[in-house]
Amino acid sequence: MTSKQPLRCLLYARVSRDLRGQMESPKQQLDSLREWVAREQGWTVVLEIVEEGSASAYARKARDRWPEVAVAIKAGRADALLLWEASRGTRELSGFTELKSLLLEHGVLLGYGGKLYDLADESDAFRTGLDYLLAESESAKTSARVRRAMAARAQEGRPHGKNLYGFRREYDPATGRLLAQVPDEVTGPIVLRLFEEVAAGHSMYRICQRLTEEGIATPRPSARGWFSTTVLQIVRNPAYIGKRVFRGEVIGDASWAPLVPQELWDRCQAVATAENRRRKPDARFSHFLSGIARCGVCGGPMYALCNRGRYWSYACHWKHCVTRSERLLDEYVRRAFVALLDEYRDELVAGRETAISSAVEAQRRQLDGLRQRLDDVAAAYAADQVKLATLLAVERDVRPMIEKAEGDLRALLVPGVLRGLGPDPAAAWQTLDDEDARRYLKAAVEVIVLPATRRGLRYIEPECVELRPTW
Repeated sequence: MTSKQPLRCLLYARVSRDLRGQMESPKQQLDSLREWVAREQGWTVVLEIVEEGSASAYARKARDRWPEVAVAIKAGRADALLLWEASRGTRELSGFTELKSLLLEHGVLLGYGGKLYDLADESDAFRTGLDYLLAESESAKTSARVRRAMAARAQEGRPHGKNLYGFRREYDPATGRLLAQVPDEVTGPIVLRLFEEVAAGHSMYRICQRLTEEGIATPRPSARGWFSTTVLQIVRNPAYIGKRVFRGEVIGDASWAPLVPQELWDRCQAVATAENRRRKPDARFSHFLSGIARCGVCGGPMYALCNRGRYWSYACHWKHCVTRSERLLDEYVRRAFVALLDEYRDELVAGRETAISSAVEAQRRQLDGLRQRLDDVAAAYAADQVKLATLLAVERDVRPMIEKAEGDLRALLVPGVLRGLGPDPAAAWQTLDDEDARRYLKAAVEVIVLPATRRGLRYIEPECVELRPTW
């Protein structure tokens, strides 16, 4: 739609990535939106909100300033919300539903891509809803492509993720492409020193004390210096002998040269293993979700820490993005896992062994085909090649088939360990001690924890903790 009436415009910009992988900066987005406002007679900019970070459905932290948009709209400060493209607000259809309700309630128009939409108009509401449906689909496909690329790089032995302590990376100055991972002149000798001192039998306490006193920087910034867990993580990492690790397992030789000789590695492992055995037997299980829960912002593991010597919490180990009460999170995850076991009770007690790979692949091909069929019809409608009635008919017929295919695939991939829980898995799991309960939990789900929506809550919000089945 077009509008000749004066409009107060709220501009919202967020980092974007185009199909060629180039970043569309918030500044470029704002420049484009300002030019749009300037072209329209009577339009004015009353507020600009900018934040860095991905617009992906999984990048929750990037939406830190999004609540300001809702506050401004509820306060009646704007007549139109302008975005560079639809997905800058959200790539989740559920997020669009919330945005639509907010804009309708306060009579605010939505603009993106140089077009203005009135969500009270049926055709505009359908068109914008379809755009967000396609954006959500593209976000999921992008995530799948990233996971496949990570696996491919791992198989090739190439480095991935954060730079490994003791190494530095060399890049092509023209293209930015990674050329090599080589020993770092400063931190490389520190790694060798750690291996030599551990292999020589020096105590972990003395090693950490000397490193801290000498002012040697830790792999991750820490005001408290070195800890034995940091040293053990380094000396037990096969990457230092030129091995590529993927999802906790060595899958082959790495593309970089070893930093530590094999003979030194072997001597060090014997000492490091004995060091682990000296710890109290139940240390790993003092905190139920320690090392199992993962940060929903950066993906790092969460471990227990004691606040002010009184209150135990789980905190993101990498960046401290998320901190949640240990008691509340333990109670919530236990209840949620019991509910999940009840939901899939029939599959868990079926007694079948894990299906052979050919059956799993056949089921996946069927599911991919159904999803592609729905995507194709949606794209055809967007290109005015089919009518709305056709799209709705296909959606009505195919969606139940997709849901059934997803359930069939999950049933094929139920991990064998869960089938040992007997005819009532939920009841059986609740009778286990913490060590066995953790083992079943870790085999069955990923526990993803996001920050609370506001401070001071004395309960866990369901939308902030997700148990993702791994089967």
